[in-house]
Amino acid sequence: MKKKAPVGLLIFGWVNAVLLGIIPAILFLSIIFFLPAESADEIWRLLQEKGVFLPAENQAEFRMLLKVQGFMAAMFIASGAGILRQKEWGRRFTVYFSFFLLILVLVSIISAPAALPHLVFNIFYPGALVLYFTNQRVGEHFR
Repeated sequence: MKKKAPVGLLIFGWVNAVLLGIIPAILFLSIIFFLPAESADEIWRLLQEKGVFLPAENQAEFRMLLKVQGFMAAMFIASGAGILRQKEWGRRFTVYFSFFLLILVLVSIISAPAALPHLVFNIFYPGALVLYFTNQRVGEHFR
């Protein structure tokens, strides 16, 4: 008989699967596949006018950013599904994916130091995932 899942496992699993996975995937992929190119360009221009931080210099980079974000959302869905199903591969995938995200953030900060205030969540959340899922008690729950 399996022990009751820790609350943190459920919270991180649902946050990864839904908030960082399904919702962004629907948003980013709908812009890519269902809006005409002119609408995506208009969204980019509107975000630029509002002063929203975007690591995209032009509309082509913005479209590529949407694709990368769609891929990242798929990775969060996989991570959340593995965690919620309490599979060891889900725990390992989450830890490795979080390290990957931290490396990306570090590279982003080195290449554009002004981006640091916009990347705070991208530092703390993957760090929290690594700390939580490498905890021995949490790891034992997956075995």
